[in-house]
Amino acid sequence: MDLNTNEWGEPGGPRVLLLHGLQSASDTWYRIAEGLAAAGAHVTAPDLRGHGKSPRGERYAFADFLSDLKPGWDLVVGHSLGAVLAAQALQDDRDFARAAVLIDPPFVIPDEQLDAVLAEQLAEQRATQYAIQAANPRWSAEDVLCKLEASRRCDPAVIEAVFRDNRPWAHAGLLDGLDVLLIGGHPDHGGLFDPKIAPERSVLVEHAGHSVHRDDPERVLDLILDELYADARREG
Repeated sequence: MDLNTNEWGEPGGPRVLLLHGLQSASDTWYRIAEGLAAAGAHVTAPDLRGHGKSPRGERYAFADFLSDLKPGWDLVVGHSLGAVLAAQALQDDRDFARAAVLIDPPFVIPDEQLDAVLAEQLAEQRATQYAIQAANPRWSAEDVLCKLEASRRCDPAVIEAVFRDNRPWAHAGLLDGLDVLLIGGHPDHGGLFDPKIAPERSVLVEHAGHSVHRDDPERVLDLILDELYADARREG
Protein backbone atom coordinates (compact mmCIF):
# COMPACT_ATOMS: atom_id res chain seq x y z
CA MET A 1 0.00 0.00 0.00
CA ASP A 2 1.29 3.48 -0.89
CA LEU A 3 1.25 5.29 2.46
CA ASN A 4 1.12 9.02 2.98
CA THR A 5 4.46 9.94 4.56
CA ASN A 6 6.04 12.95 6.26
CA GLU A 7 9.80 13.48 6.35
CA TRP A 8 12.10 15.74 8.34
CA GLY A 9 15.85 16.38 8.01
CA GLU A 10 18.27 15.91 5.15
CA PRO A 11 19.14 12.55 3.54
CA GLY A 12 22.49 11.17 4.63
CA GLY A 13 21.93 11.13 8.37
CA PRO A 14 20.81 8.14 10.44
CA ARG A 15 17.48 6.84 9.12
CA VAL A 16 14.72 6.91 11.73
CA LEU A 17 11.22 5.47 11.27
CA LEU A 18 8.41 6.74 13.52
CA LEU A 19 5.26 4.61 13.87
CA HIS A 20 2.21 6.23 15.44
CA GLY A 21 -0.53 4.60 17.50
CA LEU A 22 -4.14 3.69 16.87
CA GLN A 23 -6.30 6.56 15.51
CA SER A 24 -3.24 8.78 15.36
CA ALA A 25 -1.17 10.02 12.39
CA SER A 26 2.34 10.88 11.30
CA ASP A 27 2.19 14.61 12.03
CA THR A 28 1.54 13.94 15.73
CA TRP A 29 5.27 13.15 15.92
CA TYR A 30 6.23 16.72 14.95
CA ARG A 31 8.18 17.65 18.10
CA ILE A 32 10.13 14.40 18.27
CA ALA A 33 10.76 14.48 14.51
CA GLU A 34 11.97 18.08 14.55
CA GLY A 35 14.31 17.33 17.45
CA LEU A 36 15.76 14.28 15.69
CA ALA A 37 16.21 16.23 12.47
CA ALA A 38 18.00 19.02 14.34
CA ALA A 39 20.40 16.38 15.68
CA GLY A 40 21.24 15.20 12.15
CA ALA A 41 18.77 12.36 11.56
CA HIS A 42 16.64 11.79 8.47
CA VAL A 43 13.18 11.05 9.84
CA THR A 44 10.32 9.24 8.08
CA ALA A 45 6.84 8.97 9.60
CA PRO A 46 4.07 7.27 7.62
CA ASP A 47 0.35 7.39 8.18
CA LEU A 48 -0.39 3.71 8.77
CA ARG A 49 -3.08 2.09 6.62
CA GLY A 50 -6.53 3.39 7.50
CA HIS A 51 -5.04 6.40 9.32
CA GLY A 52 -4.32 10.00 8.43
CA LYS A 53 -4.20 10.52 4.67
CA SER A 54 -3.28 6.92 3.83
CA PRO A 55 -5.80 4.63 2.09
CA ARG A 56 -7.84 2.04 3.91
CA GLY A 57 -7.07 -1.66 3.71
CA GLU A 58 -9.22 -4.75 3.76
CA ARG A 59 -7.48 -6.16 6.84
CA TYR A 60 -5.63 -4.73 9.82
CA ALA A 61 -3.64 -7.61 11.30
CA PHE A 62 -0.12 -6.68 12.38
CA ALA A 63 1.23 -8.46 9.31
CA ASP A 64 -0.95 -6.27 7.08
CA PHE A 65 0.40 -3.07 8.62
CA LEU A 66 3.97 -4.35 8.28
CA SER A 67 3.50 -5.34 4.64
CA ASP A 68 3.33 -1.59 3.89
CA LEU A 69 6.72 -0.84 5.52
CA LYS A 70 10.26 -1.34 4.22
CA PRO A 71 13.14 -2.61 6.41
CA GLY A 72 16.64 -1.23 6.83
CA TRP A 73 16.37 1.56 9.43
CA ASP A 74 18.97 2.74 11.91
CA LEU A 75 16.22 3.23 14.49
CA VAL A 76 12.51 2.51 14.68
CA VAL A 77 10.43 4.34 17.29
CA GLY A 78 6.86 3.22 17.88
CA HIS A 79 4.10 4.42 20.16
CA SER A 80 1.26 2.20 21.38
CA LEU A 81 0.09 0.17 18.35
CA GLY A 82 3.18 1.43 16.51
CA ALA A 83 5.40 0.05 19.28
CA VAL A 84 3.74 -3.37 19.03
CA LEU A 85 4.26 -3.26 15.26
CA ALA A 86 7.93 -2.36 15.72
CA ALA A 87 8.44 -5.37 18.00
CA GLN A 88 6.66 -7.64 15.52
CA ALA A 89 8.79 -6.27 12.67
CA LEU A 90 11.99 -7.08 14.59
CA GLN A 91 10.78 -10.57 15.44
CA ASP A 92 10.09 -11.16 11.75
CA ASP A 93 13.35 -9.60 10.55
CA ARG A 94 16.16 -8.53 12.90
CA ASP A 95 17.49 -6.37 10.06
CA PHE A 96 14.31 -4.30 10.04
CA ALA A 97 16.12 -1.79 12.26
CA ARG A 98 19.46 -1.60 14.05
CA ALA A 99 17.80 -0.32 17.24
CA ALA A 100 14.29 0.29 18.58
CA VAL A 101 12.49 2.46 21.12
CA LEU A 102 9.03 1.31 22.19
CA ILE A 103 6.79 3.91 23.84
CA ASP A 104 4.11 2.51 26.17
CA PRO A 105 3.17 -0.54 24.08
CA PRO A 106 -0.03 -2.38 25.10
CA PHE A 107 1.21 -5.92 24.48
CA VAL A 108 -1.51 -7.58 26.56
CA ILE A 109 -5.20 -6.76 26.90
CA PRO A 110 -7.16 -9.56 28.63
CA ASP A 111 -9.86 -10.87 26.35
CA GLU A 112 -12.60 -10.07 28.85
CA GLN A 113 -11.47 -6.42 28.80
CA LEU A 114 -11.02 -6.04 25.06
CA ASP A 115 -14.57 -4.96 24.25
CA ALA A 116 -14.42 -2.28 26.95
CA VAL A 117 -11.10 -1.00 25.59
CA LEU A 118 -12.59 -0.89 22.10
CA ALA A 119 -15.53 1.12 23.44
CA GLU A 120 -13.10 3.57 25.04
CA GLN A 121 -11.25 3.95 21.74
CA LEU A 122 -14.48 4.62 19.87
CA ALA A 123 -15.48 7.22 22.45
CA GLU A 124 -12.05 8.84 22.16
CA GLN A 125 -12.55 9.07 18.39
CA ARG A 126 -15.56 11.34 19.04
CA ALA A 127 -13.87 13.50 21.71
CA THR A 128 -13.92 17.27 21.33
CA GLN A 129 -10.89 19.52 21.37
CA TYR A 130 -11.78 20.61 24.91
CA ALA A 131 -12.17 17.05 26.13
CA ILE A 132 -8.76 16.10 24.71
CA GLN A 133 -7.12 19.10 26.37
CA ALA A 134 -8.82 18.39 29.70
CA ALA A 135 -7.73 14.76 29.64
CA ASN A 136 -4.15 15.69 28.70
CA PRO A 137 -3.16 18.89 30.54
CA ARG A 138 0.54 18.50 29.73
CA TRP A 139 -0.02 18.55 25.96
CA SER A 140 0.62 21.64 23.87
CA ALA A 141 -2.25 23.25 21.97
CA GLU A 142 -0.74 21.93 18.73
CA ASP A 143 -0.62 18.40 20.14
CA VAL A 144 -4.32 18.65 20.93
CA LEU A 145 -5.20 19.85 17.44
CA CYS A 146 -3.03 17.18 15.78
CA LYS A 147 -4.72 14.47 17.84
CA LEU A 148 -8.18 15.87 17.09
CA GLU A 149 -7.56 15.88 13.34
CA ALA A 150 -5.98 12.41 13.40
CA SER A 151 -8.93 10.95 15.32
CA ARG A 152 -11.42 12.53 12.96
CA ARG A 153 -9.64 11.01 9.96
CA CYS A 154 -9.73 7.49 11.41
CA ASP A 155 -12.92 5.62 10.53
CA PRO A 156 -14.49 3.79 13.52
CA ALA A 157 -14.59 0.70 11.29
CA VAL A 158 -10.78 0.77 11.16
CA ILE A 159 -10.56 0.91 14.96
CA GLU A 160 -12.92 -2.05 15.25
CA ALA A 161 -10.96 -4.01 12.62
CA VAL A 162 -7.64 -3.53 14.43
CA PHE A 163 -9.08 -5.17 17.55
CA ARG A 164 -10.92 -7.87 15.59
CA ASP A 165 -7.99 -8.85 13.37
CA ASN A 166 -5.48 -9.14 16.24
CA ARG A 167 -7.65 -10.89 18.81
CA PRO A 168 -6.73 -12.35 21.27
CA TRP A 169 -4.56 -9.37 22.21
CA ALA A 170 -1.87 -11.46 23.90
CA HIS A 171 1.44 -10.37 22.42
CA ALA A 172 3.92 -10.30 25.32
CA GLY A 173 6.03 -12.85 23.44
CA LEU A 174 6.98 -10.15 20.94
CA LEU A 175 9.59 -8.94 23.44
CA ASP A 176 11.36 -12.32 23.58
CA GLY A 177 15.00 -12.01 22.61
CA LEU A 178 14.80 -8.34 21.65
CA ASP A 179 17.28 -5.72 22.87
CA VAL A 180 15.07 -2.64 22.84
CA LEU A 181 14.56 0.45 24.97
CA LEU A 182 11.06 0.67 26.42
CA ILE A 183 9.66 3.98 27.67
CA GLY A 184 6.52 3.54 29.75
CA GLY A 185 3.93 5.90 31.14
CA HIS A 186 2.79 5.59 34.73
CA PRO A 187 -0.40 3.51 35.25
CA ASP A 188 -1.80 6.22 37.57
CA HIS A 189 -1.75 8.63 34.62
CA GLY A 190 -3.04 6.26 31.95
CA GLY A 191 0.08 4.31 31.03
CA LEU A 192 -0.88 1.00 29.40
CA PHE A 193 2.34 -1.01 29.48
CA ASP A 194 2.48 -3.79 32.05
CA PRO A 195 5.78 -3.35 33.96
CA LYS A 196 5.73 -7.07 34.89
CA ILE A 197 6.84 -7.88 31.33
CA ALA A 198 9.31 -5.01 31.00
CA PRO A 199 12.57 -5.74 29.18
CA GLU A 200 15.90 -5.14 30.90
CA ARG A 201 16.24 -1.65 29.47
CA SER A 202 13.10 0.18 30.56
CA VAL A 203 12.37 3.71 31.72
CA LEU A 204 9.16 4.64 33.55
CA VAL A 205 8.30 8.34 33.19
CA GLU A 206 6.49 8.89 36.47
CA HIS A 207 4.46 11.97 35.56
CA ALA A 208 3.49 10.84 32.04
CA GLY A 209 0.57 8.81 30.77
CA HIS A 210 0.11 6.69 27.68
CA SER A 211 1.31 9.38 25.24
CA VAL A 212 4.67 9.82 26.94
CA HIS A 213 6.15 11.63 23.93
CA ARG A 214 3.45 14.33 24.19
CA ASP A 215 3.46 14.55 27.99
CA ASP A 216 7.25 14.95 28.18
CA PRO A 217 8.74 15.37 24.69
CA GLU A 218 12.09 16.64 25.96
CA ARG A 219 12.69 13.56 28.12
CA VAL A 220 11.59 11.19 25.37
CA LEU A 221 13.71 12.95 22.75
CA ASP A 222 16.79 12.71 24.97
CA LEU A 223 16.22 8.98 25.44
CA ILE A 224 15.70 8.42 21.70
CA LEU A 225 18.85 10.36 20.84
CA ASP A 226 20.84 8.34 23.38
CA GLU A 227 19.63 5.17 21.66
CA LEU A 228 20.26 6.47 18.14
CA TYR A 229 23.80 7.66 18.89
CA ALA A 230 24.67 5.10 21.57
CA ASP A 231 27.70 3.70 19.77
CA ALA A 232 29.15 7.11 19.01
CA ARG A 233 28.62 8.36 22.55
CA ARG A 234 30.26 5.27 24.05
CA GLU A 235 33.27 5.78 21.78
CA GLY A 236 33.39 9.45 22.71
